[in-house]
Amino acid sequence: MLQLIDKITLEIDPDMDKLPRSGMSEIVTKDGKTYTARVDYPKGHPKNPMSDHELEVKFRSWPRNT
Repeated sequence: MLQLIDKITLEIDPDMDKLPRSGMSEIVTKDGKTYTARVDYPKGHPKNPMSDHELEVKFRSWPRNT
């Protein structure tokens, strides 16, 4: 992971500020291919709700206080 830190650049896109908690990732490979993913509403947001199964998996993954 530490080797990747020097290869990462962060850029601010003012248009993304219009949707709080939105984000975009772009990966450019050595041969110049570009892969992009954008999320306007994170999982769990009312406009991108979790399924009952996803919610159950998340709940069961929480540590229990015993």
